[in-house]
Parts: sequence; C-alpha cells; structure tokens
Amino acid sequence: AALIGAVVLGPRIGKYVRDKDGRVTKVNAIPGHSIPLGALGVFILWLGWYGFNGAAATSVSELSSIFLTTTIAPSVATVTTMIYTWIKNGKPDVSMCLNASLAGLVGITAGCDALDALGSAVVGVVSGILVVVVVEALDLKLHVDDPVGAVGVHCANGIWGTVAVGLLANPDAPAGLRGLLYTGEFRQLGLQLLGFVSVAAWAAVTMLLFFRLLKKIDFLRADPADELAGLDGSEHGLPSAYADFAPAVDKYSEFGALEAPVAVTGMTPVAEALRSAGLPVAEVEVGRDGSFDLPAETQVAFVALHGQFGEDGQIQAILEARGIPHTGSSPAASANAFDKSRSKPILAAAGVPTAPYQLLRRGAPAARELPLPLVVKPTRQGSSVGVSRVFREEDWAPALSAAFAYDETILAETFIPGRELTVPVIAGDPMPVVEIVAPNDNYDYDTKYSEDPATAAKHLIPAPLDEATTARAQSAALAAYRALGITGMGRVDMRLRPDGGLYVLELNNIPGLTPVSLVPDAARAVGWTFPDLCLRILSQARNFAAEA
Repeated sequence: AALIGAVVLGPRIGKYVRDKDGRVTKVNAIPGHSIPLGALGVFILWLGWYGFNGAAATSVSELSSIFLTTTIAPSVATVTTMIYTWIKNGKPDVSMCLNASLAGLVGITAGCDALDALGSAVVGVVSGILVVVVVEALDLKLHVDDPVGAVGVHCANGIWGTVAVGLLANPDAPAGLRGLLYTGEFRQLGLQLLGFVSVAAWAAVTMLLFFRLLKKIDFLRADPADELAGLDGSEHGLPSAYADFAPAVDKYSEFGALEAPVAVTGMTPVAEALRSAGLPVAEVEVGRDGSFDLPAETQVAFVALHGQFGEDGQIQAILEARGIPHTGSSPAASANAFDKSRSKPILAAAGVPTAPYQLLRRGAPAARELPLPLVVKPTRQGSSVGVSRVFREEDWAPALSAAFAYDETILAETFIPGRELTVPVIAGDPMPVVEIVAPNDNYDYDTKYSEDPATAAKHLIPAPLDEATTARAQSAALAAYRALGITGMGRVDMRLRPDGGLYVLELNNIPGLTPVSLVPDAARAVGWTFPDLCLRILSQARNFAAEA
C-alpha cells in the first residue's frame, strides 16, 4: 500500500532534479524537522509493540518469550544499521537507525511467538541492513519518494518477517511451528510464501484502484502553493505546528514540478532559508549598472534587493518583461511605495492617516511651509539614509543638504512625537504590531544595524498596546497596503502620539529579511520560522501560483 501510494502520489516538490529529457540528475535529502521528536515517536511505538505482539500470548511463559523476541529484534536491527551506515557512509545515520528500530519490530511481529532468541537476532540483522538497502534503492535507483521510509520499514520487512517464520520457526517456541532451518521441512515456508503472495496481490489491486480514485477526484495531493508554505495554515489554521524549529541544514535543490530553481537577488539569508526548505537557489548578483543574469531554468525570482532598482519597480519591470514570476508587488505599485513623493498623496487620498508634508526639489527653492519640528528625508531611499530630524532653525539647512545628497526631490514632514510602531503585512494579512524602542528615541541607520546591545534598537513583539490601538494600527497598515496596490509582502511604519493619534510614515515593499529583521521577528511571534516566512512570501509570487 505504501509503495503504490508513493508511486501514484509522486515526489515532493524539491526532491528530484531532472534534466530537459526528464532524467533524474540529482536526488535531494529533505530531512524531518526534529530528530528528538522522531526518536520519541519510535520509542513510544516500541513500547506499544509489546502490547501488540503480547496479544499473541495465552500464558505468562508465552508472554515472556514474546517480550524477549520483541526486544532482541529491534535492538539488533538498530545496532546493525548504526554499524552498517557507519562503515558505508563514514558516520552513523541517526534517522536510519530509528527506522531500523521499527524495521526490527515489523520483522519480528509475524514470528514473535514462533522464533527463539537466536532467530530474533537473525531477523534483526537482516532487518537492519534491508531497511537501508530498500530505502536507498527506492530513492536513488527507482526515484520513488517515500518520505518516512514506509516501504523499507513495513513492506520490505513485513515480507522478510513473514518469510522468516518459514525459515527460523523453532518447534520449541510457544507457537510450535516447524521452520526449514530447524526441521528441514518446507511446509511452513510454503505457507508463508503463499500468504505473502495472496496479501500482496490483494493489496496491490485494491490500493492501486483506491489511490487512482483519490487522484482522479483531486483528493490526493495539496496545491503546490500549500505544499511550499506548509499545510499547518491551510489545513489546520495554525501558523506553524513547529514554532521552535529553525532548520540549519545546508543545501537541497529543485523547485516545483518543472524542476527549475529560485533566483534570489539581494540577501544571502533568504537564499539559505530557501535552501534549508529544500529548494534550489541561485544567488544573483546585480551590478552597479543594474545588469544581472538569471539561470536559464529560473522559474521564479525572490527579490530581496533594497534601495533603488530593487524596491522602485525597475527590477520588477525587467523580470516581468522576461516573463519571470517574482515576489513582491507590480512595477507600478513598487514605484509608488518606494517614492514618497508618490506614496504620500496616494495615502492621503485614501484616507490613511499620515503626517503633513512638503516636497522640495533641488534647484527650485521654496519657502518652508511647515513649522518645526520636522523630519527631512530623501523621497527615494530607505534604511533611514539621509534622514534628519530638525528641531532648531540652524539645523534646517544641514538637513536639506544631507537629504539632497541622495535625491533630487526630498520630503519634509511634521515630526510626530511618541512611539515607533511597524506592522508587517503578508499576503494581505496584518501580522503582530512591533514596537521599536531606540536609544534616544531615534531609530536611525546606526541603531537599525548595530550589533551592540547597548546601541541597537529593541523590538517589542507584540507591542504593549491595548486591543483597540492594536486593531487601529493593523487597520491602518492594511489600508496603506491596499491603497498602494501592494501584493505579497510589505511593512508599514507608523508613529503613535501620546494622545493616541496614529500616523503612517511609509510602506516598505521589500522590508529587511535577515533572521533578526522586523518582519522575521514578527513572524516568529506567530510561530513561523524564517524559512516558513520566506516560503510564504515565495508562494505569493506574482504570476507564479497559477503556473506552479
């Protein structure tokens, strides 16, 4: 049943890399999320197996014999696999050893009351090697994706355990069966083989029909987007079932049914996160002139490039012209969000609360229209580059010079005293409100990127706000997100006055995406790991979900 199910279902996204002719060129490991939990599950099963096999006993003496064989076979199988994989691979394979424990339990089940201690040890040795051989043959040779090794554990060792009764049954054991190697008689072996063939034939026919029916009615496999993001959210309404899990593996590859990779422009942490989730990632370097080359087989681009060209819609327009799906928003929406001279009027027209502002252009001096204090910033920069707070008249001219050093058009807006808040929005859903506590109440470039705890800003998640204020902040963030036409991801920065007034400052359409940035911090608060977050963003890539 497991073998047929795995064949009909097909491999997981990211399991096999194929060439243009469909031949598998690489097999990728996609490990489970937690070896300790896997080990715990195995030992719980092992404990339960004593009750399962023990049900064959009709007396205490028979029960003791069954408990003995049920202990010896999995123990020997586990040690055998440890030694076998150690010799074969240069180090023991812990996950395979756990499968070996189960393989030994499966192998001894049929003969738990028919074999003696020696026979159960033989079963364990064979099971320990058989499970490795079958798992690797399916994966590396037959290219059947069996995520938990069910075929190697249950199918192969179920068959072996059935045949082992015909070979190793000791007439003096509780069942009194007569095995070939003890009596020289073939009758019991023949019966075991007949039983195996009969059950295998029945299972093959019924399971093939059953799994094909499920596939026909589209009830067998999750959508690709859900498979990438994980089923915790779509199936169970949970942000993550494994809030404590942060994968730290190196590389796996392939992405999607087309076996094409993900191109990441910008941040290495994103690339590593996607690799740890089982995707093939090509990190793309963008030149100072905006030139970049994508691998020919690129299926989707994850844009993590900050500043001009990355956030202003240029790279998005190039990708769309090349027909490459990409994360984030459309070229027009990206440009509107990045350029504050565009976003401020759009937000004001949509009724989003935003601070009063004035635009100033180089070479076209204009009288200051707003009273101090003000914040002066370039209209097309991020990370607080070129931003100044102006509290005194003598600071006005230096602030203009600092901002004009980065842009032809700059923005002066009313300084909003109070608390610094930000609200990430992923796929149209506001995340927890984050409060940023910066030294001297100035969240500038240095405090954003400082690694010194004494000077770095602190993130309070969720922000210590009452429910009404939290709801207002999330509502304002969503209103800004929608007004600017953002899709996929965004982070809305705002200020909260002491009197409760809330003002949206700007929307970052490609927010910082390092594991310690604001958006990943908010994601962790709802149980998402950094790879979880990156996969969710990737699953929202423009023009990608329908093709996947």
